[in-house]
Amino acid sequence: MLLQYAATMASTFLLMLFLPRYLGPIEFGKLYLAISFIEIFRIFVSYGGSYLVAKDVSRSHESTPQILVDAIWVRLVFAVLSLVAIVLIPLFLGYPDSVRILLMIYGLALLWQAGTTALYACYQGREIMAYNSVGVVTERAFSAVVGVLAVILGAKSFGIAVVFVIGTLLNFLVLAGFAKKIVPFLPRVNWKDALRQVREGLPYFLFAVFSSLYYRIDAIMLSKMTPETVVGWYGGAHRLFEALNAVPYILSVALYHILARLWKEDMEIHRQTTRKSLEYVVVCGVVIIVGGIAFARDVIGFFYGLSGYGPSIPVFQVLALGLAFLCVDMVLGTCLLASDKQKQLSIISFVAIPINMFLNFLLIPYFQARDGNGAIGSAAATGVTEIFIMISALRLIPKGILEDFRFSVVIKSISAGVIMAGSILVMDQFGMPFFGKIVLSAGVYIASLLLMRTFEPQEQEFFMNLFGFQRLKRLTQSFLPEWKSYPQHH
Repeated sequence: MLLQYAATMASTFLLMLFLPRYLGPIEFGKLYLAISFIEIFRIFVSYGGSYLVAKDVSRSHESTPQILVDAIWVRLVFAVLSLVAIVLIPLFLGYPDSVRILLMIYGLALLWQAGTTALYACYQGREIMAYNSVGVVTERAFSAVVGVLAVILGAKSFGIAVVFVIGTLLNFLVLAGFAKKIVPFLPRVNWKDALRQVREGLPYFLFAVFSSLYYRIDAIMLSKMTPETVVGWYGGAHRLFEALNAVPYILSVALYHILARLWKEDMEIHRQTTRKSLEYVVVCGVVIIVGGIAFARDVIGFFYGLSGYGPSIPVFQVLALGLAFLCVDMVLGTCLLASDKQKQLSIISFVAIPINMFLNFLLIPYFQARDGNGAIGSAAATGVTEIFIMISALRLIPKGILEDFRFSVVIKSISAGVIMAGSILVMDQFGMPFFGKIVLSAGVYIASLLLMRTFEPQEQEFFMNLFGFQRLKRLTQSFLPEWKSYPQHH
């Protein structure tokens, strides 16, 4: 999944380097609005499959063929219903013809997403993530390379939408090609079990719908309350924000099926795994926040150009501030879903919708009138909503998880972040190039964490072995002679 993340980031950066710059804020705004709109229906077609199906498979490997077939048929029915809604709802909202055509193009991908979702969840439940990664990398590589060529040749938002849809089809074909590895035969659909999936999948579906609404509704509200250019500014900043939260997302995906199994097998390891994951997302979140705020101007200028997307800079900085809470929310949400508390989590997500909408109604007009940039208000609303979700989720997590949580990790991570920010200011004074600042400041952050002994010895040993940093380990030991003196916690 780390390799998938690297390939995804490369394709995302390539697209971000060309799409906003060549399409312009208006065309890119339409594209982003269409993607945000379809994401809501994508959740409907998935119908909690990434949670329920993965959990069922993780707890009963031998039933994988029947679970897969039933899951595909249920989601095909939802895909057809979604296509009907995609035709009717934009007419009611009064969207222009160009946006409605984009929605129809993206809507076609929902048909094969039924199979993609079911296959992905089965591979996840069997703890075979490599096939999913191959499918995602194929989709992203095709979309990036062909998408860039298309936009250079003069394609507009319609052409780019077609390329993206074909990429999703390739993802499905790759996953289907590996299906024999886990499904030696395809049984008949068992409608009784399929209806059980519909019934038991409802809490997962509601959670996904509600969380998607409060996460995506910003773009829709901006489109009705501000000019199209503002939507483009927000879309550009939000795409970079989504790229940054990929690390905690990967951790959450890798954790889910393991925590779901441990919930039934070993509660102590379940608590330890969740606790350790929370510590790691804090470490990752701080460096992403500092880098996102400090390098916002450089990043926006590099990918989009400051002439058309200069107002995206404060939007991206505000989004980066809320990223720490989003990182924590991802792990907490994964823990609650794996612990069979999907109903409670869906209630939290539902309550978050009116909170987010109320904040948007207040903040979008305020920042639009004050700065001519209502997108800043939407970014602030997102951060405040994530804080509400974090506080609510902490009240629901199983007992004992935070008992041995090392709050010193939070303090040391923030301290290392302050040192990192200071190093960036020093490098700015010497006029160091953008990419050089990124590499050196990241090194300063890691070195600060090690010098403050943020990680336990076995954690350092694990990461050294994982990435092959044996020389770095010996260097660290020379600075930390007390390495062996720490008590070993198992």
